[in-house]
Amino acid sequence: MESASAGEVWSIQEGAAERTGADTVKSMNLDKKRSSIKISNLKSQIRFGAALGLFGALTAFGSAAFAQRYIFGRLDVATGVAPQSVAAGDFNGDGKLDVAVVNQNDGTVSILMGKPDATFLPRVDVAVGPAPVHGVVADLNGDGKLDLAVVASGGDFVSILLGNGDGTFQPHVDYGTGRTPEWIAVGDFNGDGKLDLAVANSSDNTVSVLLGNGDGMFKARADYGAGHEPFAVAIGDFNSDGKLDLAVANSNCSTSPCGPGSVSILLGKGDGTFQTEVEYATGTEPVSVVAGDLDGDGKADLALACAHDNTVSVLLGKGDGTFQAHQDYAAGTGPDAVIADDFNHDGKLDLAVSNQTSATISLLLGKGDGTLQPRVDAVAGAGPRGMAAADFSGDGALDLAVANTQSNTISILLGAGDGTLENLKQYPLLEGAAIALTTGDFNGDGKPDLAVANQNCNGHCGPGPVSVLLASGGGTFQTHVDYATGDGPMSVTSGDFNGDGIIDLVLSNYDANTVSILLGNGDGSFRTHVDYAVGTMPLAVTVGDFNRDGKLDLAVAVDDMFPKVAVLLGNGDGTFRPPVNYGAGRLPRSIVAGDFNGDGILDLAVANQNDNTVSILLGNADGTFRTRVDYPAGNGPFSVVTGDFDADGKLDLAVANKFDGSASVLLGNGDGTFKPHVDYSTGSTSALSVTTGDFNADGKMDLAVANGSSGSVSVLLGNGDGTFRSEVGFSAGGNTYPYSVAENDFTGAGGSDLAVATEVGASIVLNSPVAALFPTTLAFGSQAIGTTSAAATVKLSNPGSEPLSISGIVASSDYAVSHTCGSSLAVGAACTVSVTFAPGAGGTRTGTITFTDAAANSPQTVSLTGTGFFDGPVASLSPSALDFGGQPVGTTSAPLAVTLTNSGNTALGIAAVSASGDFAETTNCRSSLAAAASCTISVTFTPTAAGMRTGTLSVTDNASGSPQTVRLTGAGNVPIVSLSPSRLSFGNQTLGTTSAAQVVTLTNTGGAALRISAITATGDFTQTNNCGSAVASGAHCAINVTFTPAAAGTRTGTLSITDNASGSPQSVSLTGVGNTPAAVSLSPSSVSFGSQTVGTQHRRHGAQSYQRHRERRFRPDQHLWEHGGGGRELRDQRHLHASGSRHPERNVEHHGQRQWQPAECEPDRRGEHSGGRQLVAVERQLRQPDGGDNERGASGRTHQHGRRGAQSYQRHRERRFRPDQQLREYGGGGRELRDQRHLHASGGR
Repeated sequence: MESASAGEVWSIQEGAAERTGADTVKSMNLDKKRSSIKISNLKSQIRFGAALGLFGALTAFGSAAFAQRYIFGRLDVATGVAPQSVAAGDFNGDGKLDVAVVNQNDGTVSILMGKPDATFLPRVDVAVGPAPVHGVVADLNGDGKLDLAVVASGGDFVSILLGNGDGTFQPHVDYGTGRTPEWIAVGDFNGDGKLDLAVANSSDNTVSVLLGNGDGMFKARADYGAGHEPFAVAIGDFNSDGKLDLAVANSNCSTSPCGPGSVSILLGKGDGTFQTEVEYATGTEPVSVVAGDLDGDGKADLALACAHDNTVSVLLGKGDGTFQAHQDYAAGTGPDAVIADDFNHDGKLDLAVSNQTSATISLLLGKGDGTLQPRVDAVAGAGPRGMAAADFSGDGALDLAVANTQSNTISILLGAGDGTLENLKQYPLLEGAAIALTTGDFNGDGKPDLAVANQNCNGHCGPGPVSVLLASGGGTFQTHVDYATGDGPMSVTSGDFNGDGIIDLVLSNYDANTVSILLGNGDGSFRTHVDYAVGTMPLAVTVGDFNRDGKLDLAVAVDDMFPKVAVLLGNGDGTFRPPVNYGAGRLPRSIVAGDFNGDGILDLAVANQNDNTVSILLGNADGTFRTRVDYPAGNGPFSVVTGDFDADGKLDLAVANKFDGSASVLLGNGDGTFKPHVDYSTGSTSALSVTTGDFNADGKMDLAVANGSSGSVSVLLGNGDGTFRSEVGFSAGGNTYPYSVAENDFTGAGGSDLAVATEVGASIVLNSPVAALFPTTLAFGSQAIGTTSAAATVKLSNPGSEPLSISGIVASSDYAVSHTCGSSLAVGAACTVSVTFAPGAGGTRTGTITFTDAAANSPQTVSLTGTGFFDGPVASLSPSALDFGGQPVGTTSAPLAVTLTNSGNTALGIAAVSASGDFAETTNCRSSLAAAASCTISVTFTPTAAGMRTGTLSVTDNASGSPQTVRLTGAGNVPIVSLSPSRLSFGNQTLGTTSAAQVVTLTNTGGAALRISAITATGDFTQTNNCGSAVASGAHCAINVTFTPAAAGTRTGTLSITDNASGSPQSVSLTGVGNTPAAVSLSPSSVSFGSQTVGTQHRRHGAQSYQRHRERRFRPDQHLWEHGGGGRELRDQRHLHASGSRHPERNVEHHGQRQWQPAECEPDRRGEHSGGRQLVAVERQLRQPDGGDNERGASGRTHQHGRRGAQSYQRHRERRFRPDQQLREYGGGGRELRDQRHLHASGGR
């Protein structure tokens, strides 16, 4: 998460920080059970979890520094009594995260100041009010320093401690609340930019609101009703109105049985007051609430930890202040706190839940749609409650700080950035069967492998396979291969039984009453087992050279009618002699060999479950043993190991006790006797297996115990004097039942890792190194280009328990690193990385240092920033290019400006300013330009030719990179003439007459104006135009040309345009044909039909003739008009069609003439009708020469002229004729328009 900037306020919604702008807090909340937050105007980020206590005058707790190491990714640090909550923030402004822990039972707050290696200085406790339970960190008086507000449940008040900025605080000032305040949240409820407080009061079922004055003081409270027994409060904008609202978790569990759980929603009015609460059902006994957007819809949702149900209730918000019904997800036992944050870096909110009863932390990763994945548990201390999420190690992954109420510690659990808190790998085997394991290098590759005994019992124990998992390196293993053994194997160990240098296996088979020997082949595989009888119900086996012959022997703990130890001396070839028996205690569960009396001869120790003792059998050097001596241990000894726990050179014993969950330590006297046992809690009720190792790499022997019922492994760090610290627990892999634990260096890093046999398989718990970085950001400020800054440093520490292997430390461009880290960083060591900044260019320069190593969250990064500037003048031209577009050739453009800026720290000397090509410049820049000043250069463009023209503006000066240049471009434009059409043909025109005009369009397609000098037409042609003296670019004009033939035959001419365009003059060819006028005669000149009865027909008499002397072509723009006298006229934009007789047999077609037969008249109404022709224009639907009735034309109407002796004419629509079309006329008055059109005339009406 990023840090807040000055003047910026962050909103907090249970782990989802949101920036809302200066002087405004949208929402913010803390949780005793809660999430991470950021507050305004702080130098470094603040995240916090559960209740944070107040700080008064600090009193030191001890003066001696103590070594702190992360083991298996966890660090436990002592606090006061009954810590309830924890918060993280930079209390002294040194950039390191500090921790504050509220301790309820001793009324203190423990301050743990952070160190660069992610560990802490010894705590300092400060006294506060009675029973402090919850608090917040915020800048309550606006001075940029963190202040504290804490509720004291035993005093019914909230205490305000203003921070001094050095980790100390002013004396607290108290403000009254309701009865038994449990929770406090901070936000700006009235929109005045000052932080206010909300407190949940469990005894009077209210929420107290205290409005802030902005100076760290608060007004008297106003109380608002909530549900029954409100225990927590969260803040958010639940109805999307920009005003903060409250969500209150009502536990309702003060009596038994618990009542229904609920969450109360109090919508804010924006003035510091709230509406009446509305309740929504939740799981039973909600004790913590967090607000955040779990489904990514921009609306605040809620999650509540429900202690009685062992669930988390999720209520998705609708954005209007209401919520959907709760959906519940399983948590651990006794969930007590919930926080929200992104633990796997996928941009989706996840939940972390502390489970007080099961002593675990459940991570439920969010899917981004409001649903959650099944939980993954990590082990915390005893009674975990409050949590805080923050990156304590500086590796970029979120970690957790957890307050452990019953163990009086906080646990720092390092996150891997993938949603896990432990470096745990699981390998499934035969379900419910894995019961014991051992390690050894079975294939000779130098890596420790695993062998796991699987009991395979389902009513009756059958042959249980031994699963062999060969190591792949780095703590990972290949898929297991199983080998048969006897029935019901209970333990497994290894040794070279045939002296071939290859590791072999031995297993004790409880149901077969045997031990099985599997000789190794050296490649990780094993031969078929060979069994040896040892007595009834053998439980455990150990290996040693008991007779000092250099051959390995066996000792087996047998739960016979008379419990015993069976000793089988080895022959050195993988075979064994018959067993010799020695007495043991009742139910001998475990056996180990060691020299307890310092005589160089191996002795035996046996853990007797039913006797609560350990039996010691001293060896005689010949493979025989003396009578046992028993020493008391804890309740139900189940496993025993040896080690020198007090560093006195004498072997001691550690015993895991099944029934009281303890580890008994019996220090040896060196003579085969032991001191009375001292018991240490393992944090479990069933300690089943114990092993030794140096888990924190301090050279002192530690213990690891497999806890069957809790599914965990406990580590008890040794003090080197035979005593041990409180246990630190680790998950063995979720809901498992750990039976057996073994130690080895599975990663090859030189530390102690653990392998655990559980009911679901084998779990590998890796004790990874830790890469702690400080600081995680470096800012270099301004640096001259070409120079190198002073070195800044980053500290890389390894507070882990294995050496940190380093494969690379590199910096990005503009930055360089040198370091003292080498290829490996020892446990507890630190190295320095020096970083320098050498900017290669001006402006802000960002970069990173990348650390690649063996830590869980590798690679880690440190962010780098700096600003480069030039020491001296720095010249820059803006813009870097000018484009003038098109400009007519020979003309000058409007000027465009270029700004010359000197961003350096000395004056810029200007030697010359010039422009090349068709470009020119003028400038107000003088010979010197002051630092931080600018001047202007004006550039014009005068193209000398058509087409693209380029040039350069150059400034020659004393700055680096001189000359500075600007690229210049422009296009020279000229007029371009386009004439359409390119030729005109006027066809036939009667001599002495003038044709219709044809149009030539002149278009200027160029980029400059066309200037016209003359437009002329030659020959029998004339022109008129509207072009004027100039035609603009892209414009056009019309030239009308007519033809007046002066003589018959083909006539030619030219239309010419003289202008300033290329190719002038442009021309259009003109042609036409002069025709002698045609003579037409009609006979008779009139026809009279006389009277005729309607509906009868009058036969034709005589004939009408129509003489056509020759065929004529018609231009597309000519149309035919016919006159009553038989003449025709071709008119522009009109054509007419003639209809003649309706009887095709009377029509005769002639090429030279057309003859009309006498016409018939068939009147359809009274009156006289003309015998003349009717001309009808028809579009597309054309009448055939053989007649048919007159039809309507394209216009849908027919008009007749009724004069006798005359022809009537009808025009329905204009029709254009192409020059290649011909009109033929028929004797009956019909015509044919050939080539794509046919028009026919019919007689009658």
